Amino acid sequence: MQTLGGMIIYSLKALRVNGMMFCQGIGRRHMISMRKKIQIVGIISVMLMSLEFGVRAEPTSSVESVADSVSTSQEIGMVLSRLKSALSEKSRFSRFQKVYSIVGQLSGEGVWAVINEFDTMSQYGEREDLRELLYMRWVESDPQAALSHLYQKSCASENVLLHKDLIEKTTEQWARTDLEAVSVYVEGQSFSEIPGLKEVLLTRIALVWAETDVLGSIGWFKEHCRGKLQGEGLNRIVSQVALADPARATALIDEVPNGYARHWTVSNIMSIWVKEDLSAALAWAESLPEGNKRRTALVLGIRHWLKDNSYEAADYILNTLSGDDFQKKVLREFAYEWAHNDPEAVLEWRENVQDESLRDTILSDIHIVWSDNAPEDAVKYAIGLPQPGSKYMILSRSGSVWGLKDKKAALRFSDSIEDFSSYLRFMEGVIEGIATHDPEGAADLFGELVSKGAGSPRMVESIIEYWSGYEPRAAGAWLLELAEVSHKNRGMEKLMEYWSGEEPTAAREWFQSNVLSLSPTVP
Repeated sequence: MQTLGGMIIYSLKALRVNGMMFCQGIGRRHMISMRKKIQIVGIISVMLMSLEFGVRAEPTSSVESVADSVSTSQEIGMVLSRLKSALSEKSRFSRFQKVYSIVGQLSGEGVWAVINEFDTMSQYGEREDLRELLYMRWVESDPQAALSHLYQKSCASENVLLHKDLIEKTTEQWARTDLEAVSVYVEGQSFSEIPGLKEVLLTRIALVWAETDVLGSIGWFKEHCRGKLQGEGLNRIVSQVALADPARATALIDEVPNGYARHWTVSNIMSIWVKEDLSAALAWAESLPEGNKRRTALVLGIRHWLKDNSYEAADYILNTLSGDDFQKKVLREFAYEWAHNDPEAVLEWRENVQDESLRDTILSDIHIVWSDNAPEDAVKYAIGLPQPGSKYMILSRSGSVWGLKDKKAALRFSDSIEDFSSYLRFMEGVIEGIATHDPEGAADLFGELVSKGAGSPRMVESIIEYWSGYEPRAAGAWLLELAEVSHKNRGMEKLMEYWSGEEPTAAREWFQSNVLSLSPTVP
């Protein structure tokens, strides 16, 4: 039978497997909670390893021997008093060292008695971790009683998740000492009060079993776990195999039901394999039948390759991937990520791409990153482009980002743009960027541009889009003052579109009162 220290150390080693597979489905709040727990577990692990390998701390006067059997209320009170004293230590390492020393000397009956009184210690920190130590100690002497007690406590508790986590850990530790007994016990229970618990516990048992007999584990799991949770469990089993041998895991993929679960299994295998043998991982990905799983595997491989050799990864996409839509999709994602690290390198590589449609695809995603991070550099590059489409797209995007972040700098730079069409597209972006937070300021700037002959209907649209959201009447009054009919008409169309979607009656009444002053072309 494993010692308590040995079981906890094994659990710490298993964090890598559980962390990879659980993080796919948990939110940020749970991730923060998990990180806090891992910090505490790290402290416990140092202490446990010192105990496991014979490097023991000197006994202190506050940690005395506890009787093998705690049966009287006086003895229970003594243990609880010592636990409280241990938890009052300022040093976290010292706290857990002393708690472990006390808990490690309790018998199964003693643990049960202490647990029944434990909730009176709710004011002390690290309560959950102490509770876990107590139950893991109980598992050593009577795992079935510990698991049954936890389930009943969970059913009666408002904090089901807390006890559910302990039930899972207790089941796993039992599986490490008596796989057959825990399998028989869980098979015979319904756990109907907590939906999905039985399937989760079957998965925990199967993961332990798979460490020595993968096929036996999978066969047993399929027999006893039915429904949608079967796929999730099989994904975890095969993914665990992949940690030790990705190539072997690929032979088990068909054991996982087709669909979402198999998709994640492919993703997990590739995520592990590319770090060990990129060539082998890509070769396997290429051998998969056409479909989403093949595409997912290839994208994961290419994304890892990008970190090591971006040029080789880019050439692989162009020369190896088939299917225009898929190739363009991968190129877009690839170019977007590469541009975050080195936009100039992406642009240099792009010049060697012969297919014009692929060149445009690459540029369309580079410009988003580049315009956001270095708008001045992006504008300078765009001005020299021969293709109007790509040029105007970058100029407008860069102007919008720059106008939002630093209006004065954007306007100073605009004076250096000699080509009028480039200047106009850039200023359309600047107007849009300013309008997002100051539509009245954008309207004033538009007036200055009109006096220079550089106004455009698109600028009016941007101003009205943001202004009509909170002051539609003020936006309408501004439109009424515009001299250029095309600007006024375009603005009124947009104002009616936005305003009538929020306040149809007010919008209709305003237009009925003011539309006569407009061009007859306005509806």
